[in-house]
Amino acid sequence: MGNAVNTSSNSSMSAQSSNVTAMGANSVDCQLGNYFTKTITGATAFGFSNVPTGCVYIMTLEVTCNGSAAATFTGTAVKWPADTAPTITDGKTQVFVFLTDDGGTRWRGSSLVDYTN
Repeated sequence: MGNAVNTSSNSSMSAQSSNVTAMGANSVDCQLGNYFTKTITGATAFGFSNVPTGCVYIMTLEVTCNGSAAATFTGTAVKWPADTAPTITDGKTQVFVFLTDDGGTRWRGSSLVDYTN
């Protein structure tokens, strides 16, 4: 009750940063980092490769839609809030955040959609 806060110098929390990786193919190579960008001009199915195991892996995918508003995620189970994939708009930029705690067997996805390009 003396209004004191105890802190520990043995904190396992630290700031993390990652380079921006422009994707050539449609598979997110998780070994390359945590932030990926891709511009699509047609319906595009994304996949994930080299997913780390034994840890939680979180990544961001920024997709700019120029000619198609169809982005899907294949070869893995992406669970969206309320089991509903986001609706995206052509001519806009979408930001998807994914996390997995089981080596990529199941992903949890969230989205921030329809940013002006």
